[in-house]
Amino acid sequence: MKKAFTLVELIFVVVVIGILAFALWPTKQPTQALEAARQIVAHIRYTQHLALNDDKFATHTDTGGTSSIAKDWYKRLWRITFSNLTADKDCKIGGWRYAVYQNIAGDLSDKGQPNGTIEAARNPAQAGKVLSACYSGLSTNTSDELNLSQTYKIENIDFSGFGTQGIIFDELGRAYPRGEWDAPYGNKHKFSQDNGSFGRITLSAKDGSVAKILVFAETGYACVENVDLGCEAPANNP
Repeated sequence: MKKAFTLVELIFVVVVIGILAFALWPTKQPTQALEAARQIVAHIRYTQHLALNDDKFATHTDTGGTSSIAKDWYKRLWRITFSNLTADKDCKIGGWRYAVYQNIAGDLSDKGQPNGTIEAARNPAQAGKVLSACYSGLSTNTSDELNLSQTYKIENIDFSGFGTQGIIFDELGRAYPRGEWDAPYGNKHKFSQDNGSFGRITLSAKDGSVAKILVFAETGYACVENVDLGCEAPANNP
């Protein structure tokens, strides 16, 4: 008489099959756009962290420059800006890139990029590097991963609700569309979507993937958008 499998043997076989299926089943890898979005969100939050810990308000006048710090202190706030540049003698690779910096040099006019390493934030993940991709006049000690077209094959970025390609944070961590202000705060403390409460950054990559980032004006909170105005789970959205 042929011996049948015992219950313990059957359970063992099922467990082994389950382990093999889990190990061999292909896992879904993040798309190029999603990887880029997660990195940008981390750096937006770091920009806000710098602003919260570096109050730019000043009551004195810098006589060595053409602009009064007491009058224009709000132009010095920490920001993150994006640019789509062509290759030049300083930067051999063009495309979309971004930088995290404070605006403190010269006449305080914001050129959309750091005025050298003195303005760029230090990269907390890479000693000796700054949180900026390569720009004209800033091509040493830069972070290659901030060139989104080179690293993540990003082909287009849409800034819905911003009006400008960047975000500025005040000392309370509130977010503003980047731009030249005629007065501190004023009516600039808003985005143009949902009655000014948030802005959306949409990334489109070469592999056809699309990822969206939400930035909320009042709190400055940023996250990768999952569904309509929903944020990605914390495990994937640090």
